[in-house]
Amino acid sequence: MTTDKPCCCTPELKLPPESAAAHHYHPAPDETIKAARFHRAHEPLALETHHLPPLQKDEVHIRVLYAGINFYESMILKGCYPFTAQPPLTLGGECLGQVLQIGNAVQDIAIGDSVITFAQSGFGTSGVIAQQAHVKDKYVFKLPQKTEDPLWAALPMAYFTAWFLINRCLRIKDNNRVLIHSAAGGVGLAISDLLRAGGWHGLNFTGTCSNADKVAYLEKERGFDKVINVSEKPWSFFAQNSLLDSIDILLDAHGGPYFDDNLAALHSIGGQICIFGAYDGAVQDHEIIAKLRRKNAILSGFLMWPLIEHRLLCQSVFDELFDLMKKEKIKPKIDTIFPLTAINDAYAHLNARKNIGKILIQI
Repeated sequence: MTTDKPCCCTPELKLPPESAAAHHYHPAPDETIKAARFHRAHEPLALETHHLPPLQKDEVHIRVLYAGINFYESMILKGCYPFTAQPPLTLGGECLGQVLQIGNAVQDIAIGDSVITFAQSGFGTSGVIAQQAHVKDKYVFKLPQKTEDPLWAALPMAYFTAWFLINRCLRIKDNNRVLIHSAAGGVGLAISDLLRAGGWHGLNFTGTCSNADKVAYLEKERGFDKVINVSEKPWSFFAQNSLLDSIDILLDAHGGPYFDDNLAALHSIGGQICIFGAYDGAVQDHEIIAKLRRKNAILSGFLMWPLIEHRLLCQSVFDELFDLMKKEKIKPKIDTIFPLTAINDAYAHLNARKNIGKILIQI
C-alpha cells in the first residue's frame, strides 16, 4: 500500500467559530479547491481549480481526507452508466473527512466531526474527489471517534453492499457453499469478511478472480477453500463441466454473460443467486423464470441508489458496521492509495482489475 501525498497539498484551513455553525457558509471569492472534473465520456478526468457553490441549509462542508473510487464511476467515464448526472461535474460520493461547516438545518453533526459520506457521484454532493466538498446531510454519517485512518474510507460502499446482500437479499444457513465472483475486489472481500463475522458455522468459500496474485491472497490470507482464476480458464468451463460442488449461495456483479453458467453451478434444491452489478451487461433473458424453475432456484437483485435515500436504514447498517470495526471483527482491505494528482492512474488500475481490495485517493 502506498501513502504518497499529492503534490497539490490542501492549504491550511481557518475554521469559523462554533457559534457560526448555524449559518450558511459562502466560500470567499479567492477560496478555490482542486477537484477531479468529468467533462465528457472517453476523456481523462481533469484536475482543475474549482469554486464550491454556496453551502445549502441541508448540506455539510467537508475537508476530504481520503476518497474511494468505484467501478460504476469508471463506467461513467466510459459513457455506459445509465445513472449519470449532467457534466461537467466532480466525481465521487464516498469519502472520509472532517466537518468544516454545516448548513442551518443540519442536526447531529458538528464542526470538527469525523465523517464518512455515502452518496452517488453527481447527486446530493458537489463531488468528493476534491480537497473539499458539500454533501447533503442525509448522506453524511458521523464516526464514533475522530480519526484520519483510511480504513474508514474503505468502508461505506463495499461494506454496506455486502451487509445488505447478506442480511436482506439472501437466506444463509450453516454449512452453505458460497461462491463469490470477483472475490478479491472491495465488495467481494467485504462479503467474505462479514460472513466470517456473522456467526454461521461450516461455510465453504469458493471465489473467482483474475490473476495469480489474487488466487494466492484469497487462499493464504482469506482462507478460501477453492479459488478459480478466470484468466486461465473461463468461468463457464468450471460451471458447465461439473467441476464444482453444488453451490448454495452465489453472488455476482458481472450480470448477463454469467447468468446461465451461474445457474449451472447451483445446487438443484433452493440454490440462491444474488446479482449486485451488471458490469459485463444486464441479464436480458425472456426464459429466466423457466430456467429458475428448472433449478428450483431463487434470484434476487441489488441496486444501491434507492437504498441510500433511506437514512434510518443506512444509519442502522453503519451503526452495526462501526461496532464491528471497533471490535476488530471486520477490517477493510486497502489495495493502493493514489494521490489526487494520479486520479486517472487510479481508475486505470481499477479497470485493469489488478486491485486486491479498495482503491483510495489521498487528498
